[in-house]
Amino acid sequence: MFFTRTRHRLMLAVERWMEGMLSKRARAPLPRTLNRNSIFILPTRFGIFYALVMVVIVGGALNFNNNGALLFGFMFVAIAIVSMHQTFGNLNGLSLVQVRMDSCHAGDRLNVWMRFTVDSDPRSDVRVDTGGSGGLLIFADDSEGVVSCSSLAEQRGWQALPPIRVSTVWPFGLFYAWGYYWPEARTLIYPRPERGQPALPEDGDGLGLRRRRSFGDDFAGLRDYVAGDSPRRIAWRASAKRDSDGAQLLVRTLEHPSAPDLVFDLDATPGADVEQRLSRLTRWVLMAQEADRRYQLKLGGKTLGPDSGPAHRDRCLGALALHGLS
Repeated sequence: MFFTRTRHRLMLAVERWMEGMLSKRARAPLPRTLNRNSIFILPTRFGIFYALVMVVIVGGALNFNNNGALLFGFMFVAIAIVSMHQTFGNLNGLSLVQVRMDSCHAGDRLNVWMRFTVDSDPRSDVRVDTGGSGGLLIFADDSEGVVSCSSLAEQRGWQALPPIRVSTVWPFGLFYAWGYYWPEARTLIYPRPERGQPALPEDGDGLGLRRRRSFGDDFAGLRDYVAGDSPRRIAWRASAKRDSDGAQLLVRTLEHPSAPDLVFDLDATPGADVEQRLSRLTRWVLMAQEADRRYQLKLGGKTLGPDSGPAHRDRCLGALALHGLS
């Protein structure tokens, strides 16, 4: 048990060292294509065992001057050589052309989408790994493939994309080939929102907000759907009539005649430390957006709003994510 753990730790340390050393070559703008200068290949465990068996067969055939055994051994040696070229060719010419990372909150899964292209034959059994997660590259046609990975977003602020490793053992598992991409991609991780539904600054026990949402919302008109709008606000009948023209969905806009603008002030927000207060402010921003309320965010000398809508929400969450970070 001890030797197994020690061997696993040693192999993990060697793999990280090799990844850090080799990935320095991968820093390049997109699109980037793997070639013979950026693809590495080694025999697998099965490949080493296969080679030992071939050495025994060929050596025995030479010792006993057995032509049938020689033919058998050299045939399988030729298969190994062809397999090595096919494994290398499965990555050669593979291009990473696009990477997209979605913003999320700390503690959530960060999703990464990658798009690859090839200029020749389609590829098989190519694995893509980044940030401790990975998946198989799926080609929708002969020239383009996509893959998605997810990793844990641990803390707020800018998070850069770690090196992307592509690897394959196709076709027979005798050789392991791999290469790296390291695009200059990053995304913003928002603070972790506080659990529950804390009362908004003006609402006391929160009843005022619920009353306004139930009885104080007046229909103001229709506008085009924007990513982040609540599905409950979609005007389905009006959208169905408009859909015949190929237009997008319509969303009802509401007025709150009795609801004053909310003010979210970091200095006045309760919390044991700055991170807890940022977590409370994040939850308030999400609650105000869900209720379609106008709100203002104050972070020290910085003020955003008053405003409402998905764009204002994203600006506020971005400011909260970068607060106090250099």
